[in-house]
Amino acid sequence: MTSPNASAVAIRTILLDGTPHGIRIVDRLDWTGTCLVFGRADYPRAKARPELSRTGFYLLVGPDPSKPDRIRMYIGQGEQVRARLDEHLRKKEFWTAAYVITAKDDSLDRAHAAHLEARLVARARETELAVLDNGNAPALTSLGEWGDIAMAGFLDEALTMLGLLGVSYFDQFAADPAQESAPARFETYYLKSGELVDCKGREDADGFLVFAGSFARRSCRKMIDSYGALREQLIEDEILVEHDAGRLRLKRSHRFKSPSAAASVMVAGSRNGLTAWKDEDGSTLKVNQEKRAAAAGADVLVPAGPATSVCGASGLAAPASEVQEQ
Repeated sequence: MTSPNASAVAIRTILLDGTPHGIRIVDRLDWTGTCLVFGRADYPRAKARPELSRTGFYLLVGPDPSKPDRIRMYIGQGEQVRARLDEHLRKKEFWTAAYVITAKDDSLDRAHAAHLEARLVARARETELAVLDNGNAPALTSLGEWGDIAMAGFLDEALTMLGLLGVSYFDQFAADPAQESAPARFETYYLKSGELVDCKGREDADGFLVFAGSFARRSCRKMIDSYGALREQLIEDEILVEHDAGRLRLKRSHRFKSPSAAASVMVAGSRNGLTAWKDEDGSTLKVNQEKRAAAAGADVLVPAGPATSVCGASGLAAPASEVQEQ
């Protein structure tokens, strides 16, 4: 039996409709908060939920109308969230899903909600991982030393819930890859090609993050159409900007869906990201992935059982080494 990881978190989800895409409640036993998730089409039924009569903050998420490949997001708060959502249903057409964070004991007040909203808007503006629909940046008002600490902890827990649900647009590591809070299990990789391409990045659970300041080749070579379209979109969005006659520079860190997408866009030609990205010792991402998998496999215990439970082709009991490999 494996020992639980000290940093492991137990989260529970209730599927109110019995389906993974219906109305859901996500929380954890040792947190006072709760997250209600529903699609726009389910809002008429979600309105009856008690969570929407409480004070809290919420996110409205959907494809950006002018850039369908990007996500648009609105961050709001209210003393009674339901009233605000009623208004947004009439006035905001882009959103397809809502994430409402409240407290199970209704302990959040308007000052708490406004404080959390301001923190989230500031973080979203910093990371630029989604197109923010908020017109103004609300001022961050201090709640006093104790209140600020308590709300920082509450927000950290909320972001864990949202990340589990795929809402990872507040990842500070994406905005500042040098910060020490980046998970240690994700090492840094490098991509170099001639004198023009010089990139640094990191594999993570959501794809491959290329750090701000990385240089890409300006002239485009033959590449997969989807990668070419992505590159053009990054240039249009001024994420890849002109640096000099031969190079483009990544203005801010960008998370690609795969190492190959990251390598191809930066090199301006098709590349296998698993072999193109290398660590400081020259080992490829592919080699390191295989090493980690092999090391993890060595720690897996194969339950002992009767030798005759697995048979070779002859019908005789197979050797123990074959039992483990099958």
